Amino acid sequence: MPSITLLFESNGRSPPGQSCDVSRTLGWCVSHNYLSLTKQSNESPKATLERTQSTLRDLPVNGFNLFLAKHLKAFTDASERAQFNTSPEMAFSYSDDQVLETADSASPIALRHDLLTPIMSQLVPNAHPYSLVVSCLHGVDKLEVYFTYHTNQFNPFTIQRLILAMAQAFNTLVS
Repeated sequence: MPSITLLFESNGRSPPGQSCDVSRTLGWCVSHNYLSLTKQSNESPKATLERTQSTLRDLPVNGFNLFLAKHLKAFTDASERAQFNTSPEMAFSYSDDQVLETADSASPIALRHDLLTPIMSQLVPNAHPYSLVVSCLHGVDKLEVYFTYHTNQFNPFTIQRLILAMAQAFNTLVS
C-alpha cells in the first residue's frame, strides 16, 4: 500500500523518555518522532488525510508534541528503529503549538508547527540543508509532487509561505 514517512523534530526541556534524567543537563532535549502514513487500498487520498487528521486530533496537542512516538506506539528501542524506514519524504523541526492551515477552513490539511525548519542534510540523505521535499501517493500509480526549498540564509517566514503553498496544492490535488 502507498505510504509516506514523516520525521518531526521537537525541542524542549521535557525528557524524551520516562527513564531519562535531565536534571543535570545543559540545554535542550531533542526528540525525533517518526510517523508513517499509509493509504488504504480502497481509500481516496483525501479520505486518507482526513482519517489521519482525525486520529491526530485525539492525541494530546493534536499529536504534534514531544511524545508523538510514544502515543503512536512507535519504535523506541534503537534496534527496532533501525529496522524502520528512517528516510522520511518530509522532515520538519521545531514542532510546536502554532497552527498553519490552508485558507479554506474545510481543508483536510492542517499542519501544526512553529518554524517548520526542515532538518539538516545529515538526517535526510542527499538533501541540501533547509530543503523540503514532499511526495504524495495517489491511487495505484505513484504520483509524486515535489516542493524543494534551498537557502543559505534561514528565513522562517519564507518557510511558512512555502508550507502554506504546499498545503493548498495538496488540498487541490486530493479534492
